Amino acid sequence: MENTLLNITGSFDMETRNLISYSLTDIFETDKIRIELLGEIYYKNIKLELHEFAGLYKIYGISLIKNITGMFLIIIFDTKTKELKIFQDITTSYFNLYYTVYGGVFYYSTSLKKVMKLSRVPVTLNNKKIQEFMRNGFILDSNTLVTEINKLEYFSYISVNNTLRICGIDYNDSNNFTKEQVLKNWDSMLRESILRVYSEAGEANITLSSGFDSNYILYTLANYTNSSINAFCIGGEKGINEIPEVTKIAKFYGINLLVDTVMSQDLEYFPDIVWRLEGSLFECGVILQYYLGRLLFQKGNTSILCGESADEIMTFKYHSVNYNQFCNDKQKSVYFSYSDYPFYVTNSIVLKKNSLLLHSFGIHPRYPYKMSEIVEMSKKISDLNDKKEFHKKNCELRFQDSVLDNINSVPGTTHLFSCLNIQTLVKIILYIFRYNSCMKIFNFRDKELIFFNKIVNGLIQNIEENLEDDIERILKYLYICLFNEIFIIKNKVNFFDDVEFNQTLSEFLDKL
Repeated sequence: MENTLLNITGSFDMETRNLISYSLTDIFETDKIRIELLGEIYYKNIKLELHEFAGLYKIYGISLIKNITGMFLIIIFDTKTKELKIFQDITTSYFNLYYTVYGGVFYYSTSLKKVMKLSRVPVTLNNKKIQEFMRNGFILDSNTLVTEINKLEYFSYISVNNTLRICGIDYNDSNNFTKEQVLKNWDSMLRESILRVYSEAGEANITLSSGFDSNYILYTLANYTNSSINAFCIGGEKGINEIPEVTKIAKFYGINLLVDTVMSQDLEYFPDIVWRLEGSLFECGVILQYYLGRLLFQKGNTSILCGESADEIMTFKYHSVNYNQFCNDKQKSVYFSYSDYPFYVTNSIVLKKNSLLLHSFGIHPRYPYKMSEIVEMSKKISDLNDKKEFHKKNCELRFQDSVLDNINSVPGTTHLFSCLNIQTLVKIILYIFRYNSCMKIFNFRDKELIFFNKIVNGLIQNIEENLEDDIERILKYLYICLFNEIFIIKNKVNFFDDVEFNQTLSEFLDKL
């Protein structure tokens, strides 16, 4: 199956300054400028068409980037100066922007596979960043799991002519509301933003959990639109399963609910998840998002509204990150926890896992809680909104008892042990050990070795919830092994255009 998904891809010869674009996205072009856009751009809370952005950029230049909002990746090529610039929003957009310089040519793409295919650069596994990936599930700075390929990092843009420059940028804070205005008009302002995103998406498809955030989106669509609403929910065969509560909520509103359940044999798709994520991240929620993307694709949907990031933007710490803070943080060798580093975690993991996996199925997610006005509103009252208390009280005033009875704030994720049985876990551990004996990638900790031996020797018979952290770490090891095998060892450019990876996990486990 050929990959015809939205992407930004190109090459720029740094000697001749000739640009070749292979992008499949929105494009605006004149005899003076070429602009490519993935995502949405807003200026003063008004969505811009590309020609409108081009007009403003002609007036304000780079300073415009500091004042526009949305989730976007923008390519600007000045045909007069022969200079290429690549900009992203403060979240680093829906995608990662990968790049490398090889043979005097700058190659870039939102797909790691496309950069590898275009450049033919010899690649190696980035062993220096394995420990950070194992600790956090992502790499904060410009590094990737491929030594020779980088990504555009936070608070940065790229400028290329006969040299490559990575430039720092800070984004201007919005200051459209006072704290008093937010307190008085929280509900109406939140509602208006959700309705605007819905009108732009064109489809009333939502993810639905038993938490407040997705239910507020549902409440808004059900009470302020006449649309037929489709809700999607993924549950687990074991562990957290929100489907029973969500079913009751959907019945109350009379909406169409589509569900899927992650079963204990369903880790067979794991190599395909690695293929689609391209080594960008790993955490337990990727299983849920993979199933969601597959379900949406099967039903023929192309967009969905998601409630992600509300938890993070409603904390004070989310709003404390700027260019200088990022420069300090990326030098740290620490665990970037949800509580202490919500900005990095939500943008590098929560949004990226959703966006990359859903886009890989041709689905465009939209995040109402990431709209700039909601982010600003949340910042203004963050001292009153600890653990979303202000937001929850607003929801409680509006939700009917039949809905509130099924709200329990359970995290909308599927435990990894839902996807595993003990026999498969034994095979995975043996595979990791044998693979590592050949490749010398990992240095296992004593605590891990003890746990591995207990599993392999049958001292642990059942996979229970208390093993979740251990299982997540094992699957990170497996993720890196498969990434190395698929992207580094095989590195066959002839199959890099495929949307899906057709080898099952068993085919890998049985090979060694």
